[in-house]
Amino acid sequence: SDRPTQINFQVPWEVTATSNPLIVTTPGGSSAAYTLTTPAVAPGVFTTNGTVTGPGQIMHADYSLVTSSSPAVAGETVIVVCTGLGSVTPTVSDGAASPSSPAAQVTTSVSVSIGGIPATVTFAGLAPGSVGYNWVDVVIPSFFATLANPEYLSLQITAGGVSSTSLVTISIGSNTSSAIKVNSGGTVNGASFALASAANGPIAPGSLVSIFGSNLAPSV
Repeated sequence: SDRPTQINFQVPWEVTATSNPLIVTTPGGSSAAYTLTTPAVAPGVFTTNGTVTGPGQIMHADYSLVTSSSPAVAGETVIVVCTGLGSVTPTVSDGAASPSSPAAQVTTSVSVSIGGIPATVTFAGLAPGSVGYNWVDVVIPSFFATLANPEYLSLQITAGGVSSTSLVTISIGSNTSSAIKVNSGGTVNGASFALASAANGPIAPGSLVSIFGSNLAPSV
């Protein structure tokens, strides 16, 4: 796509040199040659604000965006939208949509770290139906299972030994926030409200009692 001050394009898969001249040609003429550095890999994670820093374009399995109000949690697999991971197999023609079956996978080794903690990568390749967009499926490390509150943490992708910027972030939340929990001592006699141990009673058969805790029923 293009506009008066910006052109978006896909670098041809056939480019192999480490630098190439780039010339923009329009009905109004051609620009001077510009040297474009073209390494084999140059990973970059797309951000929600379109800059090189801030929350990344990272999705849950249902394709909804990971945000501070909908954070990723430990053990969850998220989809990181990125580019620059290099060649793929099967090969895809310039400007052609990536296939879905089989999906085009990158040929270089890809790893991900979140807050400096290594994460498991289950897929790295082209996003099916897209042109030039990479998807990386990442499992959020169990290290973050005990987070008390959501935090924005740095997310970096490394492909072929080259890393993306550390300025892109992902929101990680506590995966205990939705767990059903009965408070210690949270069972009370429903008539006197005298506290009793949730494990031991004393609660007589047929009694009416109250149990206190968290996530005991859907919010209304």
